Amino acid sequence: MERSGGGAAHGDEERLPLQQGLETERAAAAAEAEAKQPRRRFGRATVRAALALCFVAIPAVLLLQRWQAGSPPEWLFEIEPPGGGDRDIQDDLADDMSPSQQIGYDKFLGGLLIEGFNEISCRSRYQFARYHKNSTRIPSSYLLERLRRQEALQKKCGPGTRSYKQAVQHLMSGQGVNMTDCKYLFLTIHAGLGNRMLEITSAFLYALLTNRILLLDRYKEIGDLFCEPFPGTSWLIPADFPLNYGEFTQSSPESYGNMLQNKAVGGNTDRSLSGSRPPYVFLYLDGNYEFHDKLFFCEDDQQFLQGVPWLIMRTDMYFIPSLFLIPSYQDELSRLFPEKDAVFHHLARYLFHPTNSIWYSVTRYYKSYLARADKRVGIQIRIFEKEGILQKSGKFPHVLQQILSCAQKEKLLPETSMTNDAATVTVNNRTIAVLTTSLTSWYSDQIREKFREHRAVDGTRVEVYQPSHEEYQRSRNKKHNMKALAEIYLLSMTDVLITSGFSTFGYAAQGLSGLMPWIMFRSEDHVVPDPPCRRAMSMEPCFHQAPYYDCKAKRNGDLGKVVPFVRHCEDVSWGLKREGTRAAALAPHGPQGERFCRSPPQGEPLLASSSPWPRGGRKGPAVALLLSAAAIVVCAVVLLLLAGGSATPTRMVQFLDAGLHLAGADDDIQDDLPDDLSPSQQIGHDKFLGSLLTEGFDETSCRSRYQFGRYHRNSTRIPSSYLLERLRRQEALQKKCGPGTKSYKQAVKHLMSGQGINMTDCNYLFLTIHAGLGNMMLEIASAFLYALLTNRVLLLERYKEIGDLFCEPFPGTSWLIPADFPLTYGGFIRNSPKSYGNMLQNKVAGGNADRSPPYVYIFLDGSYKFHDKLFFCEDDQQFLQSVPWLIMRTDMYFVPSLFLIPSYQDELSRLFPEKDAVFHHLARYLFHPTNSIWYSVVRYYRSYLAKADKRVGIQIRTFEKEGILRRSGKFPHVLEQILSCAQKEKLLPETSMTDQPATATENNRTIAVLTTSLTSWYSDQIREKYREHRAVDGSRVEVYQPSHEEYQRSHSRRHNMKALAEIYLLSMTDVLITSGFSTFGYAAQGLSGLTPWIMLRSEDHAVPDPPCRRAMSIEPCFHQAPYYDCKAKRDADPGRVAPFVRHCEDVSWGLKVVNQTQW
Repeated sequence: MERSGGGAAHGDEERLPLQQGLETERAAAAAEAEAKQPRRRFGRATVRAALALCFVAIPAVLLLQRWQAGSPPEWLFEIEPPGGGDRDIQDDLADDMSPSQQIGYDKFLGGLLIEGFNEISCRSRYQFARYHKNSTRIPSSYLLERLRRQEALQKKCGPGTRSYKQAVQHLMSGQGVNMTDCKYLFLTIHAGLGNRMLEITSAFLYALLTNRILLLDRYKEIGDLFCEPFPGTSWLIPADFPLNYGEFTQSSPESYGNMLQNKAVGGNTDRSLSGSRPPYVFLYLDGNYEFHDKLFFCEDDQQFLQGVPWLIMRTDMYFIPSLFLIPSYQDELSRLFPEKDAVFHHLARYLFHPTNSIWYSVTRYYKSYLARADKRVGIQIRIFEKEGILQKSGKFPHVLQQILSCAQKEKLLPETSMTNDAATVTVNNRTIAVLTTSLTSWYSDQIREKFREHRAVDGTRVEVYQPSHEEYQRSRNKKHNMKALAEIYLLSMTDVLITSGFSTFGYAAQGLSGLMPWIMFRSEDHVVPDPPCRRAMSMEPCFHQAPYYDCKAKRNGDLGKVVPFVRHCEDVSWGLKREGTRAAALAPHGPQGERFCRSPPQGEPLLASSSPWPRGGRKGPAVALLLSAAAIVVCAVVLLLLAGGSATPTRMVQFLDAGLHLAGADDDIQDDLPDDLSPSQQIGHDKFLGSLLTEGFDETSCRSRYQFGRYHRNSTRIPSSYLLERLRRQEALQKKCGPGTKSYKQAVKHLMSGQGINMTDCNYLFLTIHAGLGNMMLEIASAFLYALLTNRVLLLERYKEIGDLFCEPFPGTSWLIPADFPLTYGGFIRNSPKSYGNMLQNKVAGGNADRSPPYVYIFLDGSYKFHDKLFFCEDDQQFLQSVPWLIMRTDMYFVPSLFLIPSYQDELSRLFPEKDAVFHHLARYLFHPTNSIWYSVVRYYRSYLAKADKRVGIQIRTFEKEGILRRSGKFPHVLEQILSCAQKEKLLPETSMTDQPATATENNRTIAVLTTSLTSWYSDQIREKYREHRAVDGSRVEVYQPSHEEYQRSHSRRHNMKALAEIYLLSMTDVLITSGFSTFGYAAQGLSGLTPWIMLRSEDHAVPDPPCRRAMSIEPCFHQAPYYDCKAKRDADPGRVAPFVRHCEDVSWGLKVVNQTQW
């Protein structure tokens, strides 16, 4: 992704957009004027007070209505922090747990934790033991000693220390020899929550074994989920870490497996201590890792890696079992963990302490619904069922039967009577609280209904609770992850635990609890397994993708038989886990499998769990309901009275805030802005963009659609009549076959059945989204053109903020995939069985296939391989035409290679007579920013750019190298390149070095320079230059920068909204300078229709000569185009195959479409 931002300047014309609300101060004049209007200030204060009253009263009323209506207990499970950061999160809760029951609980967990932390800032650290039984697994004294040594090492070498700064300096210099005694393991985070906890634990143990400091990716919500585990330091990588680790892939040159394969490390194939060492190595240990990556677990490789100062690790697995197979670590691991199956148990309790907002929800829920039960049964439900060929989470009766069979067969839940006769049902006062966790509420509803309709034969009362049901996993959603973590901790507080095999969520809960769970195996053919569940051999997680390679024998072998205590997993036959002794495993449990069950204190009533009122009666809430209703009435009256007052001119110009929204969706977002644009300048502006757009959309819900033409010059590129015809046909197809239609439902039904023959005339292209904003726009435009060429309906992933960024482009339908789409596409990787490249490699697709599959996964990311690239061959396109569903993943603009496919060339020529206007037309057709973004764009434009005589856009993206590192920073030669380009090409005026009247003329011309960059340094320097030295032609040069985010955060919604606003602001300029290789710049130039000046990347920090070059077209570049002649079946230069396709100016190996045949 490309993301640009910028910063504010100092002085009278300071512009501070995009920072928390992106406000720009109009300085002293406005402030003085406002100071003379005390009544208006009083009016604004009154409005603020009234609004505050509304915001307090309305949620209270809604909450009380929900409470009074008897809603289920999920309402308590909201991840919101308590009132004050330093407030005890127990203060407002009655103590349902008698202290006598927990006398002697060990808040330090057997010495795992130490004193000295601030208890108020992280309550869970020392309160964890209060909600968990004292573990029978005692950490070894040697483990405690090593933890204290690791804490000292983290503090000595962690972020902010002199050692850390020196280590980073050596990293930037490219030196492989470490000049300090501090070595680092930096773990990048990308997986879901369960995997995340397992991978952090694995990385920490590896750091402990190798005397490294563990640092984690700071941008993956770790700080929102967990408190810092190490005293006096942080485990989050600093924001100014120079390595662009987000761009590392399995195929990166820095990848250890790739280095081994290319014989680039350790004396070629001899990975001995004599080999030279790089300053850092990227360890790729994801589930799809390959042979050379797996050599990480070999002794020789570990010896080599010991000398590398920085290890950058990416993994999504619990790889600890394979550490026990490395000879040099075996003795140390035995001393650390005499109880071999307590590794995760101890390390997870040491490392993971939920933040106060999460812990508040956990303890509140536990005390309200679970604390007073005589027994707590946790049931963790994760569905891996198949319908036809598809994996999905849903309602499966046989899974429900499996849960009940397991729970009742193992005496975890009582049997039920089918008659409810008093003669067959005994009576007692015992209560069992069943806590279920699942993405769907169906299972808990069915279990609850069963025990309501049929009494337990022993008279026990069974109450069933489920904190949340999110329906779909949203592993990149912060609140989703916070709820998931709270549920993991609630499960760990139960007395007995049933988990779903293969689920890392369940692994985390069982490890924290110290419980040996009953594991429910995955069924075959929708049949309940026999037995329905099995007691785990240990509470350790399973290493799902353990390598099958004997490093010593240098051949494949069964690693489940190499050393004691490492066995194959119960739930994953090819996986590995640490095994404990059966006697020790079962010792803490009672005769019926219960663990430390207790009765409530004498005289204390059982919690009436079925009531929506956790404590007390209904009188208090009723009074509160009346008072809150009265508050709303008062609020409404006040606002109505104030509405009659005159509006107060605002002192601030607000730009973009992710929370910014207008008073009403149907309000014109221009109403409160003076018309800075003279209508005469835009008379005749084409709101339909040459008929790319049609009438019929609701203008108020998406203002940008028809207002775009007002803020952009009428394009000289006229869309062809054939393109317009095809767009109308595509719109009809999207409406006929889109989500919610009969055709769509039939297509999904056939997809679920596994049938490759489509029974409708609707075929689909589903694009998964994962890249940054610039890439996102390019890949969507590419996918749309491919859908247009192949008569497919285009659908996009709904969970990647598309709806927050763009309005729907097609009338009467949606381009977002429905939430109930059955394919678990998030698990697809390049090596997946349904990957087209993998199918070709295994000869199960193309000419070798008996029939078309119901769907094919198209992997076109930059790291794609030879067989993936055959997508661009004629024969392969013929085969894919018959596949009903194509699931595509890409991060590139692959349109140029579509021009090289013979069967598409004539159609593309008819669609785009001007060959270099493909993205220009498609982007203007597809992308319409949502109202909140568009409001910020036009407000900023009108405030700072509209009245200038000339607008110059400068998009700055640095790909400089310091030593071996790519980073974005302050580079004087890049600044010199920008100014040299702008002045040499007459885009900005030269400056006078004397500022004498004789050398500087006077005129009233104003040039507004809009810069976008991740840092404000460049705009500050350009602004300072024109303030200190006048322009020789007397022009006034004003420099603005909407934001400066410092670091690219492509998974942040607000970051992407700001980025999109800046792309559209750049597209509103008159001339444009962009940075080569940047997709952010490609998007801006395409929307604007401007042919930019491209600043080429420098070598050795020297300004290129010339500093920039005019682009040959406004088209983006396809960075990783395949070099293969499909017809000749050999490598070839695709830049010389067809007219209008040439190599890019900024990427010599890339391809772009041009309108001239000679350059």
